[in-house]
Amino acid sequence: PRGAIVLRGIVLVVLIAALTGPSIAGLGGGEHVIFALDLSDSISAASRQDAVRFLRQAAEHRRPGDRIGLITFGTDAVLEEAPTADPRLAVVSRPPADATDIAGAIRTALAALPAAGSRHIVVATDGNANRGDLEQALALAASQGVDVSVVPLLPGQENDVLVEEVIT
Repeated sequence: PRGAIVLRGIVLVVLIAALTGPSIAGLGGGEHVIFALDLSDSISAASRQDAVRFLRQAAEHRRPGDRIGLITFGTDAVLEEAPTADPRLAVVSRPPADATDIAGAIRTALAALPAAGSRHIVVATDGNANRGDLEQALALAASQGVDVSVVPLLPGQENDVLVEEVIT
C-alpha cells in the first residue's frame, strides 16, 4: 500500500509538470486537454475519488489559455464537458460499468478536441480494457498529433476463492 501511494504521488507530480510545463502552442491557442475517467466496475471507489482529486488539482495548475474537458467511460464513453477555460469537472453521468472500452473513450476525446492547437488526452484507468481496439485508437490519436497519457488507477479489491480440490 505505501509503495502504491508513493507511485501515485510520483505519477501525479509528473503529470502536473507535463500539463503545466513549457510547450509551443499551435494555431488554436493554449493546450487542450481532455481527461477520460474510467468508471467501470473494476475500479474501486477510493481510486475513483483519487482520480477526481487528481483531475481537479491538474486543472488548478494549468497555464492561462489551457482548456480542460472531461469524459467518463465504462462500456460507453460520455462527454461530460467539452474543453473549456473554466472547467467544472463534475462527474454527472454514470455510463454502463460492466465493461471497459478505453478505445471508445479515446475516440470520443478525439472527436471533442479542436482541430488546431496542442492537444492531449489523459486516461485515468486500471488498463483492464475488454472492449474496442485500443491499438487502433492509439494509432488514430498519434496520426492526429494528439498525445495520450495514462494515470494508473488501482483495481477494486474482490474476495476471490481458490478451489484446490473437489472430492466426490
